[in-house]
Amino acid sequence: MGKHVLWFLSGFAIGAGVSVPLVPRSGKDAHGLIAAKANHGRAFLVRSGARARSSAAQLLDRSRMSVERAKRALTAAVEAGATALSAGG
Repeated sequence: MGKHVLWFLSGFAIGAGVSVPLVPRSGKDAHGLIAAKANHGRAFLVRSGARARSSAAQLLDRSRMSVERAKRALTAAVEAGATALSAGG
């Protein structure tokens, strides 16, 4: 996902950089347009960052649960092996 966001932002920046000078506007209008585009881009980055943090937190939680399940299974197997050895020996 990181590559896609980087490519999107690169395209956005290039498009904004090329389109703004080509459109005849007064200084105030151009400044307002640039400010609006910058605010829109900032809002997009904030939303994307929040989604990325949420996804990372969910992945971390799932990973922790998987590790805990594996630890419990390994502990049970070791205990079963020790019980079998002591019963058979």
